Amino acid sequence: MPGITEYNKYTYFRCPYHRKRADYIKEYVPEGEQDSRLDLYQIAKNHFDKAIYLLQKTTGIYITNTMADQLAENYVALRAYNYIDATFYNIPWYLIYCYNGFPMYHMNVIKKSTLYKHIDALGFNLIESKIQGYVYIEEKNGYVLRATNYRYAVDNDENLNEWLDFAILEPDNNEKDILLFKTVDRFSISVDSYYFENLIGYSKWQIRHTLLDIASKYMKP
Repeated sequence: MPGITEYNKYTYFRCPYHRKRADYIKEYVPEGEQDSRLDLYQIAKNHFDKAIYLLQKTTGIYITNTMADQLAENYVALRAYNYIDATFYNIPWYLIYCYNGFPMYHMNVIKKSTLYKHIDALGFNLIESKIQGYVYIEEKNGYVLRATNYRYAVDNDENLNEWLDFAILEPDNNEKDILLFKTVDRFSISVDSYYFENLIGYSKWQIRHTLLDIASKYMKP
């Protein structure tokens, strides 16, 4: 029928409204479908500043230009836009979901955020940051914050609810020859699937050219 998306059996069985509850996976789309994902790549490039803004606002992490640089480079290196479950809506969350984690040493965290409450409960030494509304992790050298899972559930009213799961990792000092980590805490953060789309359509958005320059450095035409 004209105007209706071509039926794809694999896509249908992975649709959240069909499966109702599942984890997003880091499996690549079948060969031959990769070209169709270039639009995600282009959107990520053109709106990278908005994606970083949402990621920072939602996770509570103050994302420096250096951290944004690492996320952009990793997104391209892992071709995360070609993951089966990558969509237009979850570009911000896939930037961190496909990444191996940020060192927590000297990380700035939004006060009263979910992340703040967990690091405070763990006894992290937190001091007032020079960035308004944030605290600064003064110690905990070697600790890492990693997004471990991205999952969803469709409720009885057919609303799609999504979460990012995180782990706080500390070096395992029992292993002397190799660097291993052990989990000291886990928590989840709810994400809004449609926030990114709404932000792209926001006419008063003030472009952050530095972040777009970072995206352009790795996301070539």
